[in-house]
Order: sequence, then C-alpha cells, then structure tokens
Amino acid sequence: MAVGSIPPMLTLVRTDLGASRGQMGLALGAWAFMFIFTAPMAGVFVDRLGVGPAVGLGGLSIAVSMVARSAASNVWWLWGAVAIFGLGGPLISASAPTLVRLWFGTEAERRRAVAFYSVAPALGGLAILLVTNPILLPALGSWRSVLAVQGGVAVAASVGWAVTHAGVAGKASRVHVGSDGGHSSLGGRATIRRLLGLAGVRFALGVAFSVFLLNISLGAWLPATLEELAGLSPGTAANWVAVSVVVSIGATLVLPKVATEARRPLMLVAILLVCAAAAAVVALLGGVGAIIGAVVLGVRGALIPIAVLALMESPGITDADAGRANGLWFSVGEIGGVTGPLGFGVIADSGAGFPGALYALGVIAAATAVGILVWRRRAGVQRGGDKTSMSSPTLSV
Repeated sequence: MAVGSIPPMLTLVRTDLGASRGQMGLALGAWAFMFIFTAPMAGVFVDRLGVGPAVGLGGLSIAVSMVARSAASNVWWLWGAVAIFGLGGPLISASAPTLVRLWFGTEAERRRAVAFYSVAPALGGLAILLVTNPILLPALGSWRSVLAVQGGVAVAASVGWAVTHAGVAGKASRVHVGSDGGHSSLGGRATIRRLLGLAGVRFALGVAFSVFLLNISLGAWLPATLEELAGLSPGTAANWVAVSVVVSIGATLVLPKVATEARRPLMLVAILLVCAAAAAVVALLGGVGAIIGAVVLGVRGALIPIAVLALMESPGITDADAGRANGLWFSVGEIGGVTGPLGFGVIADSGAGFPGALYALGVIAAATAVGILVWRRRAGVQRGGDKTSMSSPTLSV
C-alpha cells in the first residue's frame, strides 16, 4: 500500500506540488534509494535480534512515512517523506524470506510460502488501485487525507503483527547464534565475502538490478502511462492497472510453486521477454492495445519471488546469515529501483515521451534475458568440464 499509494493520484499530486515528471520519478524512487544503504544493515538487525522487533519497527516507519507524505508542501518534502519508508521498510523485506527459512524445512514448502507472502504486496497495491479514486478521494476530499488514512492502516497492521508475534511466533522467529555450524561467528565483512562466493547468491544479485528496475518503474508510472497513451481518466487507468495486478497475483501464486532449481533461469527468461514485448505493445499501439499490453505486464509479479527462491535455496546460506543475504540482495536490487522511476520520468519528460520510456524498459528486460541465457550456457559448460579448476560463473547485466 505504501509503495502504490501515490501512483493512482500521480497527476493530481504532481499538479498540486508543481513538480515535473522527472522530479516525481525522483520522489517516488526515494525509498528505493534508501534501501541501497539500509538493506544490508537491516539484514544484520534481523539476524541478531529476530524478525519480531524487525517487522514491528518496519511497520511503524511505514506509518510515519505515509503521514509525512500527506503533509508535503513541495516535491523535496515528498522525497524525504517517501525516503522514511526506505529506513524501516528493509526490515520487513529482509524478515520475510528469513521467516520462511525458519518455519518451512523443505524446498516445496518454501516455494509455496514465498508465493503466498509475495502476493501480499500485490494485494495491497490492488486494494489501493480499487478504492483510491472511486471511494477514498471523493469521501475524504484530498490526496493528503487519503495518505493520512493509509498511515492509520499501517499502524493497525503493526499492532496486529505485534499481537500475533507475541502469541504464536516468539520462539520460532529468533535466529540463535551458534546454530549454523560456526558461520554466525564470522564478522560482517567476512560474512559478505562468504556469501558473494556462493554461485546462487551471485546469480540472484545479477538479476536483481533489472528485476527491481522493471517492477518499480511500472508500479510507479503505469497508471499515468495509460492515462496518456490510452486516453483514459485517472480512475479508469487505475482500474485497468488493477486488472494487471490481478494477473500479477495469479503469476505470483502459480509460477514460484513450479520454479524448481533447474527451471528458474528459463522461467525468468520467459517472463522478461514477455514483459519486453508487452512494453513495446503499450508504446506502439496505444488505445486498446496499450490496455492489453499493460494487463500482460502483470506477469512481472513472479520475477522477484523466483529470484528470491534462487537466493534462498543457494547452498551455503545458513539461518544465521539469511538476513544478511536478503539485505545484500535488496540493496543491489534497489539500485535499479532508484534508477527505474527516475529514468522513466526523465525520458517521459523528453521528446521521447512515455513510448521512449517503455522502449527503454523493454530493452533492459530483453538484455537481462539474454544475460541469463549466457550464464546458463556457461554454467552447463563448466559442469561438463573440470570442476576443480573453474569457478562458478556469475551473471553481469
């Protein structure tokens, strides 16, 4: 809800604050910018203190961020308010995969669990899209009041977590030092070096930048894109984006469950190529074609959970350093999360407009797919060669 709160009201907020598209892109990516620096520290916090305090503090930071956004008087105030979400949000991002590792022991269980928790952000975004323009804005009278009410929802969610955690999750959510065969005694830098030495971690980091860039850019700009290219009202554009989110929920529920280790690279390739084609359709056709392409872009929802599975199931990651691994992954990914909305807005402000921004996203998605195929081929060659003399390949896109 916090990530998707402004996009349905983007044109209204931008006009009220007198901001350009590039400035709004910068503000919308502020939380992702903070993630780059705070996610690794959040991972350490989760590993040392457990997911109970981590999720509670993360939820409260989201509430503060939402209320601060409602009081924004200019785009730079808005940037700072959105950035607050990036201070505590990583605590939740790093906690969710760690909790899955602690509560579910088999790969099949973890695939299902990741699919379910990955649906939660999509459900929050869907709720925002469905109620903002037709219900909340008319009832509350301003976008500021809408954001303040959403901050109250974040407070309620945090309280709900605290009650649940105190009742049933206390014993299971704490990672105890010494339970990992010695790895927990490693210092921070030594742990990061060890994690980066794992082929699965390097693969997940390699795709993180592009996956986050694609997801966050479209999440921030797709409603405004449909308003312009399909000639829709803000409410109608939000409704069609909601349909895209329903597709995202379906993809998130189904695809990670069947994403075994052997299938993951090709599944990522297929989804990325579909997204590249759909972005081109939105840019080229406009009208009904743009709506269809936007709906198809919902399949991108499965990218992050599949990449998280690649990270989570990487041999060598222990319960004691899972938080650090997740924090490192989010830190790398959010570099794309910052670059995406900002770059999209800057291109949309230029002569290339929204079509040019969509073409840029398509090229990045296609290039990432090609990079994964190259990685997969090299991995196959190395498995067939001298394993003792060749290091595991890493993907760089």
